[in-house]
Amino acid sequence: QVPVLVGPPVEELLKGIAIVLVLVLSDQFDNPTDGLVYGTAAGLGFAVTENTLHGMLGAVTGAPDTIGLVVARTVSSSGIHVLTSSIVGGGIGFSVLARSRIGRIA
Repeated sequence: QVPVLVGPPVEELLKGIAIVLVLVLSDQFDNPTDGLVYGTAAGLGFAVTENTLHGMLGAVTGAPDTIGLVVARTVSSSGIHVLTSSIVGGGIGFSVLARSRIGRIA
């Protein structure tokens, strides 16, 4: 049961790191709307990558109904990845507007 407890926090942390990298490496990231857009892109990219890897693993191992699994995962988890990443991105966007260091960290 460890992957169930460890996986989601690690996934969200990695998506958050991706959004922060965009903030650091881009001069176009300057408000919450940008954060929402970049967060949405990070969530979609993560969902596509994760579902593609699950599909490839199922195909290589000969798992039954791999297509059904990928479709079910796409329908059930992609929206959550997008939603959580866009919320994190929006929060990071708000931190850009904060005037104090404490405000940015919060």
